[in-house]
Amino acid sequence: MNLHENTDFGRKVFFLNMSYDFQRAVIPALFNKEYEVYEINDYRRAKNILKNYPDSICFIYVDKGLPLNEWFNFMASFEDDPMLSTIFLGIVSSKLDNAQKIHFLMQSVVPAGFVGLDQSDEDIIEQIRSILDLNGAKGRRRFVRADSIDDPKIGVFFDFGDNRFVMKIKSISSAGISCVAPAKYASLFKVNMLVREFTLIIHNKTYKCSAAVLMATVNDEKLTIVLVFTQSIGYSVRASIKEFVRIFLQGKIAKMELEVEPDLTDYSVSKNEEYILPAEEVEDEIDEILEEKNITNIDEFY
Repeated sequence: MNLHENTDFGRKVFFLNMSYDFQRAVIPALFNKEYEVYEINDYRRAKNILKNYPDSICFIYVDKGLPLNEWFNFMASFEDDPMLSTIFLGIVSSKLDNAQKIHFLMQSVVPAGFVGLDQSDEDIIEQIRSILDLNGAKGRRRFVRADSIDDPKIGVFFDFGDNRFVMKIKSISSAGISCVAPAKYASLFKVNMLVREFTLIIHNKTYKCSAAVLMATVNDEKLTIVLVFTQSIGYSVRASIKEFVRIFLQGKIAKMELEVEPDLTDYSVSKNEEYILPAEEVEDEIDEILEEKNITNIDEFY
């Protein structure tokens, strides 16, 4: 497998074909912990989306959508595509028995491992977080941000004496914003100054905020400032910002899912041997693998 180095900006995390309960309980909780998580519903569109994010992590729910043999072939096909072979795949399931888990993990490349759903939502979330942290999902960044310069419904109003003006938001996270405006306003912003009150506008809703100026630069007649929210920003404001960022980012993937060409591969056909083991071979397969790995407890395997 051709692995890329972790980037400073971490890895995007995709969840493919997940159940409604998983989408409702697990994915939002991970996003609230500042993991950049996305949903893809249609496996036929997944590859052409993931090719845009070669350092991403992708968990696949294998209990529905395709038979297990075909999910196995689908995952194995990533290794044959240089644009997909760098993606860290993982398995999510509540139905795989021990032999199926072991054979799946031994015969395919799944560096993100196996997540069983026979545990509480809290334990599922913590297990996934451990996997994501181990694989550098966050990188050096601490907050998920949206690059929103092209969204006309988000902006900032500032009042400085008689000066009232609006700035476009270049990017936004629950920690702060990056804004752009004409260079003529540069004298109003100095590094480390406190902007005690300004108005953040997100899709017709307004929020009173305060922030410190982390950076102020002028290039090509444009002023760019970076503002870090102060601790006085209420929980509800940060929660609203997080929700905007989540919906904004997921919206881009949803748009791609509608636009990319579908994958028409027949995954019932494979050059590999069939994945599902005959019942009479199950016990022998388990014993051989555990003996080879010097494992005495099957739970140690995954």
